[in-house]
Amino acid sequence: TVMGLEDPDGRSEGTVVMMKDVTAMQRNQRAQAWREVARRVAHEIKNPLTPIQLSAQRIRRKHLHSLNGEGDVLDQCTQEIINQVATLKKMVNEFSQFAMLPESKPLPDNLNTVIEEIGRFYENGLPEAIHLKLELDSALPTFPLDREQMKRVFTNLIDNAAASIDGEGGDIQIRSCHDPEQQLVLVDVSDSGAGVPEHVRSRLFEPYTSTKEGGTGLGLTIVNQIVSDHNGFIRYSDRKPHGSVFSMEFRLR
Repeated sequence: TVMGLEDPDGRSEGTVVMMKDVTAMQRNQRAQAWREVARRVAHEIKNPLTPIQLSAQRIRRKHLHSLNGEGDVLDQCTQEIINQVATLKKMVNEFSQFAMLPESKPLPDNLNTVIEEIGRFYENGLPEAIHLKLELDSALPTFPLDREQMKRVFTNLIDNAAASIDGEGGDIQIRSCHDPEQQLVLVDVSDSGAGVPEHVRSRLFEPYTSTKEGGTGLGLTIVNQIVSDHNGFIRYSDRKPHGSVFSMEFRLR
């Protein structure tokens, strides 16, 4: 919005320009539309999967051993059907989780305690060559948050970070701090992995955008939705010399 300023005599004294960042709003609108698509896809695909799987298993049991050692093709084909159905079921479950993401139920809590709990969970849950480091601000204030949903945020981000680190190993760091002047709680999840390709970054938090083979691309969309529900915002940036940084800001007022 642009407005001109005038003195009492009608002479121009300048211009006021007001700008509003609608990035988060647009993200949420697109996510809502995709959630409806995911709900319909999950419903339509889920029903025929079990009969397909059961039929393949039945054919395998009934005929594999009656072919007198010549059942290699039957063995390979039925096993492939069973494997692919399992993959589809996993995708459908992710669609369902995205479509039915529950409403946040925030209660006053300290985000550091959530991060510490996740850290303990991953102590023995990451490859030995990947090290998880926590750098938490002891002065972090309490603010309303949904513990289970915030755990899901950090689980997604840590899993993605670990997947981006090659076999030689690396580190994942979670850092929290309080900005009292701006009334913000800030959290960074960074890693020394491969980073995100340039062509993906503008759509990183949109549904079905993935850098992993076979990924549905719903994880970061769910993360974005949960952070938004907590009066927050998440962005991506490069970590130098290589890696990723996911930065979250939670407004306290």
